[in-house]
Amino acid sequence: MIRYTQPENISSDIAKMCDESDKLTSTGKYIDSVAILEKAYSEAPDSRKVILKLASAYRNSGNAGKSIKILENALEKNPDDIEYHHQLANSYFERKWNKKAVAKFNECLESDAVYPEIIQDLSDYFLENKEHKILTERLENLMSDFRQKNLDTQLLAMCTAMIFVCADDSRVNGEDTRITDDYLNVIAEKYPDATEEQKAEI
Repeated sequence: MIRYTQPENISSDIAKMCDESDKLTSTGKYIDSVAILEKAYSEAPDSRKVILKLASAYRNSGNAGKSIKILENALEKNPDDIEYHHQLANSYFERKWNKKAVAKFNECLESDAVYPEIIQDLSDYFLENKEHKILTERLENLMSDFRQKNLDTQLLAMCTAMIFVCADDSRVNGEDTRITDDYLNVIAEKYPDATEEQKAEI
């Protein structure tokens, strides 16, 4: 069962390497960030913090293949870690392995451990591919499911936010979808606790 994993304790040296990699990443120096994280990984190969950062750095530097490899290896040892599943889905998308990516995202979304960033990343993929109708239906189904499970309101808020983003994007790109102002009003009325920020935009 996919679940949350508690934060880990890492050595001060590994922590410093991670901090340095963050600084390099923030300035777009992805190759340098990878080099530092690969050193950290050689010293702490089981550190989930290092694994997640290195996988992301690989992806940012255009090497999704290495990102996939390190995450798949990590999942063999820790098959329930939702962040590994999430980042692997992102890496599959980066590699254009779309069916595998969607399947992996679905695993995450069906888990009680799902968090808002997973919804945003999946939505970004559908928006990038101009699949507004598919995204809207997916978000509606998720909202209904989250409400039934009584999960965190932040999940509903992310879904509604992405529906509004989808509406704006479809208009900008001249896509003919059913996301009208009336439809957005219905969403706002149906999920008032999750649409406070979006209501003013209708």
